[in-house]
Amino acid sequence: PATAYSPSVSPDGRVLAAPCLDHSVRVWDVSNMQPVHVFSIPGNSFTLNYTITGDYILVGGIEGSVWALDANTGELRLDLEHHKGWELDVASYNEEIFLSTSEQNVTRISRIADGRSLLSFSGSTGGARVALSPDGTQLISARNTDFQIYASKLDYDLGSLMHLACEPQTRAYLQSHPD
Repeated sequence: PATAYSPSVSPDGRVLAAPCLDHSVRVWDVSNMQPVHVFSIPGNSFTLNYTITGDYILVGGIEGSVWALDANTGELRLDLEHHKGWELDVASYNEEIFLSTSEQNVTRISRIADGRSLLSFSGSTGGARVALSPDGTQLISARNTDFQIYASKLDYDLGSLMHLACEPQTRAYLQSHPD
Protein backbone atom coordinates (compact mmCIF):
# COMPACT_ATOMS: atom_id res chain seq x y z
CA PRO A 1 0.00 0.00 0.00
CA ALA A 2 1.10 3.56 -0.75
CA THR A 3 1.66 6.12 1.99
CA ALA A 4 -1.07 8.80 1.87
CA TYR A 5 -0.67 12.39 3.07
CA SER A 6 -2.82 15.49 3.60
CA PRO A 7 -6.32 14.08 3.00
CA SER A 8 -9.07 16.40 1.83
CA VAL A 9 -12.83 15.78 1.88
CA SER A 10 -14.82 16.82 -1.18
CA PRO A 11 -17.17 19.81 -0.73
CA ASP A 12 -20.22 17.49 -0.84
CA GLY A 13 -18.66 15.31 1.87
CA ARG A 14 -19.03 12.09 -0.13
CA VAL A 15 -15.39 11.28 -0.93
CA LEU A 16 -11.97 11.80 0.57
CA ALA A 17 -8.82 12.19 -1.54
CA ALA A 18 -5.16 11.98 -0.55
CA PRO A 19 -1.89 12.26 -2.48
CA CYS A 20 0.43 9.27 -2.23
CA LEU A 21 4.14 8.70 -2.69
CA ASP A 22 3.56 6.37 -5.64
CA HIS A 23 2.63 9.16 -8.11
CA SER A 24 -1.07 8.80 -7.39
CA VAL A 25 -4.07 10.44 -5.80
CA ARG A 26 -6.34 7.94 -4.11
CA VAL A 27 -10.04 8.59 -3.52
CA TRP A 28 -12.25 6.78 -0.99
CA ASP A 29 -16.01 6.75 -0.36
CA VAL A 30 -16.46 8.40 3.05
CA SER A 31 -19.51 6.31 3.97
CA ASN A 32 -17.66 2.98 3.87
CA MET A 33 -13.98 3.97 3.28
CA GLN A 34 -13.88 1.78 0.16
CA PRO A 35 -11.53 2.88 -2.66
CA VAL A 36 -13.30 4.67 -5.51
CA HIS A 37 -10.45 5.88 -7.77
CA VAL A 38 -6.70 5.81 -8.13
CA PHE A 39 -5.60 8.74 -10.32
CA SER A 40 -2.07 8.97 -11.72
CA ILE A 41 -0.08 12.18 -11.31
CA PRO A 42 3.32 13.03 -12.86
CA GLY A 43 5.18 13.13 -9.51
CA ASN A 44 4.98 12.74 -5.77
CA SER A 45 2.99 15.02 -3.51
CA PHE A 46 2.24 15.74 0.11
CA THR A 47 -0.66 18.18 -0.35
CA LEU A 48 -3.99 18.52 -2.16
CA ASN A 49 -7.32 20.30 -1.88
CA TYR A 50 -10.59 20.27 -3.75
CA THR A 51 -11.81 23.38 -5.52
CA ILE A 52 -14.89 25.04 -4.02
CA THR A 53 -17.40 23.13 -6.17
CA GLY A 54 -15.37 19.91 -6.13
CA ASP A 55 -14.87 19.84 -9.91
CA TYR A 56 -11.08 19.75 -9.58
CA ILE A 57 -8.52 18.33 -7.21
CA LEU A 58 -5.50 20.63 -6.90
CA VAL A 59 -2.27 18.79 -6.08
CA GLY A 60 1.05 20.31 -5.03
CA GLY A 61 4.10 18.30 -6.03
CA ILE A 62 7.33 17.93 -4.10
CA GLU A 63 9.21 18.98 -7.25
CA GLY A 64 7.50 22.40 -7.37
CA SER A 65 4.67 21.34 -9.66
CA VAL A 66 0.95 22.02 -9.39
CA TRP A 67 -1.53 19.66 -11.01
CA ALA A 68 -5.28 20.06 -11.44
CA LEU A 69 -7.19 16.82 -11.92
CA ASP A 70 -10.78 16.43 -13.00
CA ALA A 71 -12.29 15.14 -9.75
CA ASN A 72 -14.55 12.64 -11.54
CA THR A 73 -12.28 11.24 -14.24
CA GLY A 74 -8.77 11.98 -12.96
CA GLU A 75 -7.90 13.64 -16.27
CA LEU A 76 -4.92 15.94 -15.87
CA ARG A 77 -6.21 19.47 -16.66
CA LEU A 78 -3.14 21.44 -15.55
CA ASP A 79 0.51 20.38 -15.28
CA LEU A 80 2.53 23.36 -14.15
CA GLU A 81 6.08 23.88 -12.91
CA HIS A 82 5.13 26.60 -10.45
CA HIS A 83 7.80 26.98 -7.79
CA LYS A 84 11.33 25.91 -7.05
CA GLY A 85 11.27 23.39 -4.24
CA TRP A 86 8.33 21.71 -2.61
CA GLU A 87 4.77 22.92 -2.92
CA LEU A 88 3.67 23.13 0.69
CA ASP A 89 0.02 23.91 0.07
CA VAL A 90 -2.50 24.49 -2.71
CA ALA A 91 -5.97 25.94 -2.24
CA SER A 92 -8.71 27.35 -4.43
CA TYR A 93 -10.61 30.57 -4.09
CA ASN A 94 -13.18 29.59 -6.69
CA GLU A 95 -13.24 27.50 -9.86
CA GLU A 96 -10.99 30.02 -11.64
CA ILE A 97 -8.29 30.95 -9.12
CA PHE A 98 -5.92 28.88 -7.01
CA LEU A 99 -3.20 29.68 -4.52
CA SER A 100 0.06 27.84 -3.99
CA THR A 101 2.88 28.31 -1.53
CA SER A 102 6.38 26.88 -1.49
CA GLU A 103 9.21 26.14 0.89
CA GLN A 104 10.94 29.29 -0.48
CA ASN A 105 8.21 31.42 1.18
CA VAL A 106 6.65 32.37 -2.16
CA THR A 107 2.88 32.42 -2.58
CA ARG A 108 1.22 32.70 -5.99
CA ILE A 109 -2.31 33.38 -7.08
CA SER A 110 -2.90 31.76 -10.48
CA ARG A 111 -5.62 30.78 -12.93
CA ILE A 112 -6.75 27.14 -12.96
CA ALA A 113 -7.55 27.22 -16.70
CA ASP A 114 -3.98 27.82 -17.86
CA GLY A 115 -1.82 28.17 -14.74
CA ARG A 116 -1.01 31.79 -15.51
CA SER A 117 0.43 33.46 -12.43
CA LEU A 118 -1.63 36.55 -11.65
CA LEU A 119 0.10 37.66 -8.48
CA SER A 120 3.18 36.56 -6.57
CA PHE A 121 4.26 37.34 -3.00
CA SER A 122 7.49 36.51 -1.24
CA GLY A 123 8.64 36.77 2.33
CA SER A 124 6.16 36.49 5.16
CA THR A 125 3.23 35.57 2.90
CA GLY A 126 4.79 32.22 2.02
CA GLY A 127 4.32 29.32 4.33
CA ALA A 128 3.10 25.87 5.12
CA ARG A 129 -0.60 26.70 4.58
CA VAL A 130 -2.37 29.32 2.49
CA ALA A 131 -5.95 30.57 1.93
CA LEU A 132 -7.91 33.57 0.75
CA SER A 133 -10.61 35.11 2.91
CA PRO A 134 -14.15 34.49 1.59
CA ASP A 135 -14.36 38.06 0.26
CA GLY A 136 -10.95 37.77 -1.44
CA THR A 137 -9.42 40.73 0.38
CA GLN A 138 -7.01 38.91 2.73
CA LEU A 139 -4.31 36.37 1.93
CA ILE A 140 -3.87 34.19 5.01
CA SER A 141 -0.73 32.10 5.46
CA ALA A 142 0.92 30.14 8.21
CA ARG A 143 4.61 29.41 8.44
CA ASN A 144 6.13 26.56 10.34
CA THR A 145 9.54 28.26 10.59
CA ASP A 146 8.45 30.99 12.99
CA PHE A 147 5.06 29.57 14.05
CA GLN A 148 3.10 32.64 12.95
CA ILE A 149 -0.10 33.23 11.02
CA TYR A 150 -0.04 36.18 8.62
CA ALA A 151 -2.73 38.15 6.84
CA SER A 152 -1.91 40.35 3.86
CA LYS A 153 -4.40 42.90 2.56
CA LEU A 154 -5.05 42.50 -1.16
CA ASP A 155 -6.35 45.33 -3.28
CA TYR A 156 -7.88 43.91 -6.45
CA ASP A 157 -11.16 43.06 -8.11
CA LEU A 158 -11.73 39.29 -8.33
CA GLY A 159 -14.11 39.88 -11.22
CA SER A 160 -11.23 41.16 -13.31
CA LEU A 161 -8.64 38.40 -13.28
CA MET A 162 -6.42 40.14 -15.83
CA HIS A 163 -6.00 43.37 -13.85
CA LEU A 164 -4.58 42.63 -10.44
CA ALA A 165 -2.73 45.04 -8.19
CA CYS A 166 -1.38 44.18 -4.81
CA GLU A 167 -0.77 46.21 -1.72
CA PRO A 168 0.82 43.72 0.68
CA GLN A 169 0.32 45.18 4.11
CA THR A 170 1.40 42.12 6.03
CA ARG A 171 1.18 41.75 9.77
CA ALA A 172 1.38 38.83 12.15
CA TYR A 173 -1.98 37.89 13.63
CA LEU A 174 -1.00 35.05 15.89
CA GLN A 175 2.24 33.75 17.21
CA SER A 176 2.67 30.41 18.92
CA HIS A 177 5.48 28.15 19.95
CA PRO A 178 6.07 24.45 19.28
CA ASP A 179 5.95 23.65 22.97
